[in-house]
Amino acid sequence: MSLPRIHDALVTRLAADVTPVRRLWPPRLRLACWIVLEVSAVTVAVVASLRPTPLAALARPSLLLQLGLLLAASAAGAWLAFEAAVPGSSPHHRHRPLVALMLAAPLFVLLDPVSIRVPPEEFLAAGARCATCIAAVSAGPWLLLVLAVRRGAPLDGRVAGAYAGAAALLLGASFIRIACPIDEALHLLSWHTVPIALGTVLSALVGAATLERWRAASE
Repeated sequence: MSLPRIHDALVTRLAADVTPVRRLWPPRLRLACWIVLEVSAVTVAVVASLRPTPLAALARPSLLLQLGLLLAASAAGAWLAFEAAVPGSSPHHRHRPLVALMLAAPLFVLLDPVSIRVPPEEFLAAGARCATCIAAVSAGPWLLLVLAVRRGAPLDGRVAGAYAGAAALLLGASFIRIACPIDEALHLLSWHTVPIALGTVLSALVGAATLERWRAASE
């Protein structure tokens, strides 16, 4: 069967537009890089901590559990973000335990005592400082994750953006959890956990908008 002339012309045109691309690192290798970043962040947080004895504080089982869960949830978010950049990489039901970990980990701050004796002005001032620091610490890791996901082919920018935002914010929250000298559940829930949720939603919106621009540019 002979092909129409336009077929040869179309193939020639498409071949002329082909440019070489760098192959993406496997998700496991990129996850290993993320874990190295987590370890580095924890080390810096211990050195820069506002606690008088940060190593002694880390000996508390509740604090160690919270940090372990936050870091594990951050790694889970990074893994899901990397997989979101590879269409059809794995079925969605395999993601549910990791998503559950990401949702549950920040709530373990409730293991600390709840106190209502903190003056309102101190509660607001210290809380705003912690929330701002979480955003600042998370900004760099978030940008790295977004760029890494952007190099792939995410089918849903909203989901990929949410995973990237959650991973970066969970890492930022673990950093500030070590540095912050306040071990009180209401402060931690209001100023360490709520920013993770709000930032994840914002990152999802940014991811959706980025994917829309990418599709428009590629058409």
